[in-house]
Amino acid sequence: MLSVGGVKRRKGYHVCIEAFAQIRQRLPKAEYWIAGSVNDRKYLDALRAQIAALDLGGVKFLGEVSVEELDRLYRSASVFLLAPQQGDRKFEGFGLVFLEAGAYGVPVVATRSGGVPDAVEDEVTGFLCAPDDSAALADAALSLLQDKELARRMGIANRRRAEFLSWERFAAEQMTIYEEIMDSPVSA
Repeated sequence: MLSVGGVKRRKGYHVCIEAFAQIRQRLPKAEYWIAGSVNDRKYLDALRAQIAALDLGGVKFLGEVSVEELDRLYRSASVFLLAPQQGDRKFEGFGLVFLEAGAYGVPVVATRSGGVPDAVEDEVTGFLCAPDDSAALADAALSLLQDKELARRMGIANRRRAEFLSWERFAAEQMTIYEEIMDSPVSA
């Protein structure tokens, strides 16, 4: 499983780690990779303490990675997992990482928070769960890890969504609107 994003509380890695602990009980060889710069050293220390308290193996903090390494990680991932949290006027925006995962055909398990539902289509491109529900995140991830056909189908749907929600399409739609405005008569 893979998460990509700065290591900060708003990304919900503490909830992902709780979910991963439940996954490891059923799939002891599962791995969870976290790629992203460390924005909050205290939070990273708290996550490491959480991992130690859970006696949890298989979690790797990779730090900031190169474009080539990120490409390799996405190609190797079975599930993209991220549990954005909302609070203190901070929230996850649209969530381009979910479309990045889609570009690689990777299904998503995430939280229904901020702009995530705009990027992830629940039960089509992945699963959306309540922000603090680690059990639901674990169950959703397990369903994808244990049902290869479901994972393949959602991965393909996520790829289609990423292709549909492209900057090129957005720019073309904006250009069409501008052209329609420019061609319409001006009334005084």
